Amino acid sequence: MNQYGFDSCTREYKVSYPHLKVLPPPGPYNEEPYVDTVLSFKNSLTSLRISGDDSLAVYRTLCDQLDQFKSLQRLTFVIRSYTGLTHFEDLVDKCPHLKELNFKVYINAIQRTNEPEPEPMILPRPDIHKLECDWKLICTESQLEYVMHKFTNIQRLSVYANGPEEPEVSGPTLIKFIQYVISTPVFTLEIFVRNEDLLDIFIDAIPDTEGKASRSIDRLYDILQLCPLLEEFKISFASSILANHRESKYPSLKKLSILGVEPSKSLRFLNSLSLNLPNLREFSLGFSYYDSNTGPIVINMPHSSLDSLTWHVVASDVEVYIKLKTESGLRYYYWNRLVVLSVDESCYLFVTQNVRFDINCKYLKELGIIVNYNGDHYCCIF
Repeated sequence: MNQYGFDSCTREYKVSYPHLKVLPPPGPYNEEPYVDTVLSFKNSLTSLRISGDDSLAVYRTLCDQLDQFKSLQRLTFVIRSYTGLTHFEDLVDKCPHLKELNFKVYINAIQRTNEPEPEPMILPRPDIHKLECDWKLICTESQLEYVMHKFTNIQRLSVYANGPEEPEVSGPTLIKFIQYVISTPVFTLEIFVRNEDLLDIFIDAIPDTEGKASRSIDRLYDILQLCPLLEEFKISFASSILANHRESKYPSLKKLSILGVEPSKSLRFLNSLSLNLPNLREFSLGFSYYDSNTGPIVINMPHSSLDSLTWHVVASDVEVYIKLKTESGLRYYYWNRLVVLSVDESCYLFVTQNVRFDINCKYLKELGIIVNYNGDHYCCIF
């Protein structure tokens, strides 16, 4: 049976395949024959697709008989005009054997009204183990609360963002939802959030090893533990990050960026990174501002072999003095946009008003400096 032949083969297939479980989706103009067909197999179908809205008679016909699909386990709604998940509450509860729900959205932009969204009586469905939906449908306070209270035993959760849609939701509710998501065994989460919520999400949404919020580097390790195959990660607006002493290896991560660090704060957490990220090859570090009076920028990563170390700086002109200790020995350099020169220790110690690096690692191939003032990127090759 193909997606264009529903109106011509219903009787034939009903006789030949009385236990038919799955039908292909209809074509763009075959909704009515598709509904006629699925109604002929409502005792055997385990999967069903519903498209349309209350204005279509064929949609209402199918929804009215949904409770007669005795074997239905997977239900897909195709949504072409905005409505929240709460709109489908009664339909979902008509399907007592349902295991999977999928909401496919074909909407370019959401036009919400100022009217309050309905708050139905929520009957939890711990028997539904898989949920897929678009972020557009649930990025309000009431919809996120509905998902968390309705689907209490999700084993596989996928939330996709097919276009920018900032949440109309408070920070605490958003954090609670992210905690709900990461508690599921398998999940995909793509969402748009406000910049001002980002740091709170990393601090509060993911519990540390003691079950409380903190600003230690353990926050990164908790994320890597949840996502063991993660190869690249970027933290913006990092402010201050405290060192900690957890020793756990996360070999998958190869590229890490930590931006927005306050230069007056200690970078002692870098030693922990070096120990716990044995395959880190590219590391970027950015300050929210820089004052050379705070002394050298100490980058102590003694266990790391780096292809590149990149420093992001807000400045109009940069001259850098570098102390570099690797397995090859101790060397000193002067670097500007044009040249790299070897210098001696006394020169490095004398220029206290210039940017100075004190770098300790097993190996470093390239030091890069990105001047955010004008977007230029300069490299110093060792």
